[in-house]
Amino acid sequence: MKSEIIQIIPAPEALYAVYATDRGKRTSQVICLALMDDGKIRALDAFGDEIDFCDSEYTCFKGFVKYSKRCEYK
Repeated sequence: MKSEIIQIIPAPEALYAVYATDRGKRTSQVICLALMDDGKIRALDAFGDEIDFCDSEYTCFKGFVKYSKRCEYK
């Protein structure tokens, strides 16, 4: 049985998902946390036009990292 989202909340500002790729690690900002009907909490991120669970079966998700400050590029 597939779980359904019952509530979402904004993610902490500096929370990022870490993925392993053939070019090394990639991070993506977590945009929200979802409370599922089975009681689990899952994170979602956006990559391009897509929003998906960080730990979906189609990703190479490795974990989370929380940065103390936002990086600004000039």
